[in-house]
Amino acid sequence: MTTTGIILNNEILYDIKYIYQEEYSLALKICEMINNKFDIRVDKNEASFITLHIVNSEMNYEISETYAATAIIDMSVSTVEDHFKVKLSKEDINFLRFISHLQLFAKRLIQKVFVPSKEKDLLAYVKSNYSSEFQCSQLIKSNIEKRMNMNIKDEECVFLTIHIARLLNS
Repeated sequence: MTTTGIILNNEILYDIKYIYQEEYSLALKICEMINNKFDIRVDKNEASFITLHIVNSEMNYEISETYAATAIIDMSVSTVEDHFKVKLSKEDINFLRFISHLQLFAKRLIQKVFVPSKEKDLLAYVKSNYSSEFQCSQLIKSNIEKRMNMNIKDEECVFLTIHIARLLNS
């Protein structure tokens, strides 16, 4: 006997699949185990909610912080794609590295942990040698500061610029 119930629609399902790939894969296995054990249908939307709980546990986040981190990452990726008019391949190793950086970036913003840099020359170097990527990092900064009421330091933009350049030049 198969039990049917309410189907949940998760608007950030796509984002969760690529931002938290390992956790999502584990959540799909959990859903399969639930389906087999209890003879019910738990769909992929529910897997994304399970993924969020796994991420909460790993990052020591509250659910609202996980949503905030996901929004920061999604905004950042969308800004890069819009600014450079590219569609990033979600399976590319360089994209996955970029996502890893964005996860740490989001965690620092949410937890208000700022790593000061003593490299003042690095900001000037990045601005002059990676001007388009730096402009993109400034757009990301502006979007996050406006939409999420967070403050982003120049040091974060320097490292964000470097990761954007690495992503686009690979």
